[in-house]
Order: sequence, then structure tokens, then C-alpha cells
Amino acid sequence: MDESDFDHQLQLLESEVDSPIAAETTTVEAEDSLAARQFRDLLVDHGVNAFASWDLIVDRLSQDPRFDLVSEPALRKEFFDEYCRELVVRSRRSAADPREAYQALVREFLQQNVKGTWTQFQNQNRRDKRFVGLKSMKDRVFLFDAEVKQQKERKPSETGKDSKRRGDTTTPSPRQEFLALLKTTNGLNRESSWTCTKEQLRHHPAYRAIVSSAERERLFRDYTAGLARRERRSRSRSRSRSRSWSPADRGDRDKQRRVHSSLDERRRQVERDQQAQRREMDRERERLRLQEAERTLQVWLIDHERDHTRETDQVVADLRNSPRWSTMGRDLDRRTLHRLIQDHQDQLYRKHLAAFHKRLDDLVVLGQTEWDRLGPRLEAEPTVKRLRVAPEKLKTIVDEYIAERHRRAREDLVQLIRESWFAQHQLRLAWTNESIRTILNQKVAADLIAAAADDDDNEANHDAGGEAKDPDDARARLQRLQGAASIDDLLVNLKELHQILHRDSRYLVLQFDPAERNRIMTETLSEMVESVKQQSLYSSAKGQS
Repeated sequence: MDESDFDHQLQLLESEVDSPIAAETTTVEAEDSLAARQFRDLLVDHGVNAFASWDLIVDRLSQDPRFDLVSEPALRKEFFDEYCRELVVRSRRSAADPREAYQALVREFLQQNVKGTWTQFQNQNRRDKRFVGLKSMKDRVFLFDAEVKQQKERKPSETGKDSKRRGDTTTPSPRQEFLALLKTTNGLNRESSWTCTKEQLRHHPAYRAIVSSAERERLFRDYTAGLARRERRSRSRSRSRSRSWSPADRGDRDKQRRVHSSLDERRRQVERDQQAQRREMDRERERLRLQEAERTLQVWLIDHERDHTRETDQVVADLRNSPRWSTMGRDLDRRTLHRLIQDHQDQLYRKHLAAFHKRLDDLVVLGQTEWDRLGPRLEAEPTVKRLRVAPEKLKTIVDEYIAERHRRAREDLVQLIRESWFAQHQLRLAWTNESIRTILNQKVAADLIAAAADDDDNEANHDAGGEAKDPDDARARLQRLQGAASIDDLLVNLKELHQILHRDSRYLVLQFDPAERNRIMTETLSEMVESVKQQSLYSSAKGQS
């Protein structure tokens, strides 16, 4: 075996030893790359931004199983820093000058559409990121027009070989190109500012072709002055045309003027109506707020104020300490506040007085109850304590109550007699008797003659210097005679009438004063006789007619 064979065998042995190590190394590298990709996916899924801090998000990332695929903490931190650096580079690339991307988009569009317009370009690329990236609409239009102009300038240069052959080598000067640029710039007028315009044009080649800034400004001033002259000439021509308008044109102008005047008047009327509506709404809102405040105050008074003798200022002082004062004090003035409190106290007094009268219905018997025995008994009554009045005032209240009750008793007795079917039947039956009616008429005539004689005697006594009789007494006596005669002659049995009315409580109320009761019965029956008489006379006259 020579030396070369020995070297060959030695290489074979080394290769056999290195092959497992190399395979193992390859496997480890593959596993590391897989773990790195999964760790990167972990960062993407958790939304890690370019400026995040490792110490702040490591706790959140450790909850994911992919976090443990990278075992070394230093390696995790290295992967995290590398990912953040990539995000920063990507954001810087995306934040580059959007004008270049927009110009590239315009070139692509013009290559496909040689005669394309701005409207077509805008409708076709309005969702493109390069179009949206340039925020200023004025810059978009300006760059589009500039690119279109450059495209038009390239075409003669590309096809200018023939002109060169003919010796036509004239090219536009920088001054002409700058003026052409000003003509294609939208929004320029006689009041445009050079400072704003040069910021808009500084990136155009025609702007840069003129080196002197003073020359650029002079050309701009001359151009805007020319615009002003053209505007003045245009106004002059429009005035001359207006002077030479035909009657039909003037009629159209008058019609338009009337239409505009009518529209203006209608707009003013709508504004007035809206103002009136707002004022009405404000008034209604104020009224509702006042009603709510009054309702709140009334509820508070019902809940807290039970004494009708307190001063109004004391009640207001207690009211200011209430939580409801914030809503009531803002909307109610002093006069309204005092009026509502006084109304509540008056209502309380009437309520207590009604309760006291109801208690007197049980304690007072007409004609039998005296104040000397009733007064001490009323001192212990709860209704009297709630009234909170002095003894003199209490006696006045009791006297007024008794007088009112006596008046109601007389009215009830009169109503009872008028409702009595017995009295009504007897009166109608007696008046149908002709003899009784004749006697009644004769009796009434005799009473009238007697009354006249009394009047003559009265005048004679007065002339002789004697004591004259009161004519009112004579008339009253005549009325009593008429009533008595009417009742007796018409055969109304008073005794039987007493027995019939005795069954009603309204008759028994005045049993303590029989004379008063009989007087009321006599007067009432006399009025009923007159009523029957008038009805009979009316019926007779109606029958004769």
C-alpha cells in the first residue's frame, strides 16, 4: 500500500465520521429556522408594533405555546429586535414622498390612455393607494396636467427628425415654458399670491429652468396683471351687451329679479315663522316648568305643612331646607310662592272648619243647646284644637253655625210643605168649587175695602195732628187676612196636615218653636193658594180664547 492509498482510506474514514455530525447539524438548523418562523408569527398575531418594549409585552407573549419554541431568552430578545427593525424600515419606505408614486401612476395611465382626461384618471384610480397617498387635490391636478404637458412635448421631440432635416430647430424658451405653466395652473387670478403659487410650482421643470427668482416673480406679476386687464375688458363687454339687450331680454331679467325677490321674501317669511314657533315653544316650555314647580310645592305642603296659622316666611324658611327647593326656587317668584302657601293654609282651615261643623251636627240640638254648657265641652274636642282659634272666635263660629242651621231648617220645612201631596190636592179640589171661589173673591174684596178705610183714617189722623197708623202694618194685616181666609175658605185641614208632616224629620227640627213653625206653614200655604189661583185664571183665559 503506497502513500496515496493510505491518504484515500484516511479521507473515507473522516467522511464516515463527519457525516452523522453534519446531518445532526442540518437537523438542528432546520429546527431553529422553524422555531424562528413560528416565533415571528407569534409577534405578528399579537400585533407588536415597531416601538413596543420587550419588557412590557413579554408577559403577554409567554402565554402562547409558540413562545417556548425558542428556549434561550437572549435569542427571543434578538428575534424581537430584528422584527421591530423590519417594521421601522417598512414604515419608512411607505412614508416616502407620495408625489413620485403618484407621478408613476399618472405615467402608467397616460401610456395606456394617450388622450385620457383628468376625470377618467380620477374615476379609474380613486381607490389606488398611490392616488389616495397624495392628500392635496390641487397637487393631484397639477401633477396630472404637468405630466400630460410633458407627454405632448415628447411627441414633437420624438418625431422631430423631419423638422431637423428641414432645418427647423426652434425650441420654446424657458420664459415661454414658464408662462405656459402659469396658464395651465388652475386657480390663478389677479389676486393670487406669489408666495403660495411658487410653493405649488417649485417641482416643475419649467419653474426650475428660470434660475433667477426675481425673474420668476416678475413674469408672475405680468401674467396676473394681464389677467386683470382681460377681466376688466370682459366686464366692459358684458356691460355693453347689457345696454344693447332687447326688450325680451329685459323682460327675462325682470322675471328673474321678481323670482329672486319672491324667494327672498319667502325665506324671510319662513324665518319669521320659525322664530314665532320657537318663541311659542319657549313659552310653552316655561309654562310647563311653572306648572311642575307649583305641583312640586303643593305636594311638599301636603306632606309637611299641617298648621294653617303659621306665618308665610316661616314656611318659606322650612322650604329652603328641602331638597326640592332647587327645582321650586328657580322657577317660582316670591309672589307666586306666597300665594300658593296662603291657598294651602286657607284650604286647611276650610277642611278643619268642615270637620268641626260635622262634629257640631252631633252636639248641637236647635233650641236646646246653650253656649254655657257647650263651650267647656268643646275645649277637649280634637277638631277645636286643629282650628287653633280664640274662645271669642270659637263662639262666633258656633253662633254662625246655629244661625245657618236654623235657616236651613226653615227652608227644608217650606220645601216639605210644597212637596206635600195632601196640601196640593186639597187646594186644587177646593178651587174647583164655584161657591168657595165666590166666597174667596168676596172676602178678598172686603179685605181690600177695609184696607182702604184704614188708609183714609190714617190720613185723617195725620191731618188732625194725631198719631198716624203705619200703612205697612195695614198691608201686612191685609196679607194675613187674605192668607187666613184663603186657607179657611178652601177647607185645608191644618190639623190633618200637621199629622201628615209629623212623619218627616224636617218637620220635627222646629218642634222647639211651634209658633214659628205654624207661621211658616201659613205663609207657605198662602203662597200656594195664590199659585193655584193664577194657574186657574190662566187655564180659564186659555179655554175662552
